[in-house]
Amino acid sequence: GTHTIYINLEIFPSSITTCMFVISAYAEATLADIVTPSVSFRDADADEDADPLCVYNLDSHDKITHLKSVIMCKLYRSSRTDGWHVMAIGDSHRGSASDYSPIYKAVKKFI
Repeated sequence: GTHTIYINLEIFPSSITTCMFVISAYAEATLADIVTPSVSFRDADADEDADPLCVYNLDSHDKITHLKSVIMCKLYRSSRTDGWHVMAIGDSHRGSASDYSPIYKAVKKFI
């Protein structure tokens, strides 16, 4: 299915500097079982036909059959520009919805 997440960045305290977005398989599923996984970031205030800020599509060649999650992208606050930015990542791991510990460990290198 499709999920839409709306984030109001203006209410984040300054101590929040990064949000990571991860797709995770559930139960016995792996990345190979997820049909056309992708993430697309858009500015809610932009015109409907405006280009997305960031897009990451997990291609079939990136779906390593024994891995269960992928860090799709990160939303981060830049200290240089005092604004928010989005960066596609695409880093696959073993963690899943039933075991987040490998995901937490993997995410740390991107924060």
